[in-house]
Amino acid sequence: LSFRADDQDAFLMHQLKPCQLRHACFTDPDSKEICAFVVLPLGFRWSAAIQQLTLVAHIRAFLRRLRSKGLKVSCADPVYEKAWPLHTPAVTGHALTDVLGYVDDVGVNCTSKASTWYAFITFIMLKFEWGIPQGFKFRKTDPPHHETLWIGYLFKHKAMTVGFEQERLDKLRAELEPYSDPLSVTQLHLEDARSMRGTLQFISNVIKLGQNFMSALHEIIQIEDSKAKQLHAAPKTEIFPGSELRHQAAMWSTLIRVLNVTSAYVGVRRKLFPFPSFGDASLNEAGWCW
Repeated sequence: LSFRADDQDAFLMHQLKPCQLRHACFTDPDSKEICAFVVLPLGFRWSAAIQQLTLVAHIRAFLRRLRSKGLKVSCADPVYEKAWPLHTPAVTGHALTDVLGYVDDVGVNCTSKASTWYAFITFIMLKFEWGIPQGFKFRKTDPPHHETLWIGYLFKHKAMTVGFEQERLDKLRAELEPYSDPLSVTQLHLEDARSMRGTLQFISNVIKLGQNFMSALHEIIQIEDSKAKQLHAAPKTEIFPGSELRHQAAMWSTLIRVLNVTSAYVGVRRKLFPFPSFGDASLNEAGWCW
């Protein structure tokens, strides 16, 4: 089984020092007053990295607590500013096999119902001791279950597969239709193409074959960017899908219908994000996450 947890307003736990306020100030466009953030604001380039370091510290303390209480922990502790350790646990009995952390989301896997509930209660109580409330809205903090949705992936532990929710796949196929249907009257803009490219790159971590059908979308974005003075075209630039892009979009629609899961033994996580990346923590600008 596994469970997931999500800190409520995680970024607000980082208080800024007085000497740092000059780096987090702005002018109010209406009153023209100079204002400053007193806590770590969303949207700063390094906000996600700071929160990731905090999460690593929390997970390390969580694993130490479990070990001190006698629960077997077969995974290695995460290391600050390093790629998350990958391993294949081979344990029996009650044990924690893996803890995954991303910004403020945590996913924990265990070998038995008893060990999962014990780890879940221990984690929640630790957060309570630290004064960090957990978000208990839908898809925020979920108790132990055989199926867990974490950072967009749907893990099914009995079948040992990784995939996506059917609602997400249906929505993606509907969004692909204007790219594949030559009779579609939907107007497409460059921001739509960039968003679609990011979505397909994420989906291709599970649907590996889809990586062969990304070239046309890359090309149309690169051509429009090359025409702009700053090498970054305006989001509302209108685009017109060609025959190759329509073919690749149709192939993606077919792949989503027939190859939407993969074995959990293969692994779907990148070792690290080697470029500024948007997280699921409502970042306004690019943040850096391991």
